[in-house]
Amino acid sequence: MTWKKLMRSRSMRDDDLLTTAQVLDFLQIGRTKLWGLVRTGAISAYRIGDGPNGSLRYRRAEIVSWLESQRVIGRPVVEKEKQFG
Repeated sequence: MTWKKLMRSRSMRDDDLLTTAQVLDFLQIGRTKLWGLVRTGAISAYRIGDGPNGSLRYRRAEIVSWLESQRVIGRPVVEKEKQFG
């Protein structure tokens, strides 16, 4: 199920768990990039099931929080125009 369909199907709560496929779709990144974020501790994953082959899940609130922490804040256009105007 794609992220857009998931959002339409039910209201999302902060404590919802997302599958790997849902996180990949939401962030629009590949598996390798997601695994790198998990390995470095940038994003937490939770193993569901026994052993190393258990499925991974991600808390929606943690994904959104990480995404917000990655925001690039530039100067407002008005200030740039004052510098060069």
